[in-house]
Amino acid sequence: MAGSRTRLPLTAPARHGAPPRRRAPSLSEHVLALQRTVGNRATCRILGRDAKDAKPKPAGAAAARFKVVIVDDGATGLSDKTLKTALDVVRAEIRRVTAQSTDATVKAGVTVELTKTAPGRMRGELGRSTFLVFLTASTDAEYAVGLAAPHVDLDAEERKTQEKRFARNVATEGGVHIDRIDGRGRSYGASLVSTTLAGQIQAKEGAGPESAGNLVGEIILHELGHTWGHHKELGASDHDKGGIMTATRVLDSSLRYKATKFSQASVKIILDRLGKLAARLAPAP
Repeated sequence: MAGSRTRLPLTAPARHGAPPRRRAPSLSEHVLALQRTVGNRATCRILGRDAKDAKPKPAGAAAARFKVVIVDDGATGLSDKTLKTALDVVRAEIRRVTAQSTDATVKAGVTVELTKTAPGRMRGELGRSTFLVFLTASTDAEYAVGLAAPHVDLDAEERKTQEKRFARNVATEGGVHIDRIDGRGRSYGASLVSTTLAGQIQAKEGAGPESAGNLVGEIILHELGHTWGHHKELGASDHDKGGIMTATRVLDSSLRYKATKFSQASVKIILDRLGKLAARLAPAP
């Protein structure tokens, strides 16, 4: 009809077979998409950084099979900072020594842990793969030797002898190692380390926790040195003329103390002993 107009629908009908039109995303959907993009990029950067920073472990690196357990009797009087310094000294020096070994088990190092829980009897591993050290501020020799007694077979007479040794050695070496050695060179025992002097050092201006920790760490290492070969019954001298295995600890009037190291002669003795222990740990063919 002339002059008439046909109104088009507001939405044109979809053609048969044509894909449906996509709805324009809302503002909130735009924001969510942006967050996903930014988040994914940040995640990729973090993963890339971690992968770059991660140091590959050497192929075939052996896990440590030796362990030092240091037992705090709960009344050492040492601060957390002093104890941390002592542990750092012990770990660093043991790592320096074992790194010089050609034996894979020895070279794997020694785990060092601190606990306030008295360990149970460990006859099977004590002196072979596990080495025990007690920290105490007590000057009561009977009490101190009593810490080690459950791990070492001592009759009444032997116990009195060890109590006298503790009272005598605390004044010079700062500790004592109590052990039993059989005819085949197998030993087991425990070390006692006095923290009395270290407790005084950590409170003194000019010395403090660093000096106290250095002293405790060195005494621990000294007693481990007896465990690891510096023993007449194990074929070597009890002490050395230099380094950690000297018979006395010397402090100046300020009570400042800087930890020393094992002499190369001591390193040789220790590596030889640990090598023999490693051979005994190896499974039978």
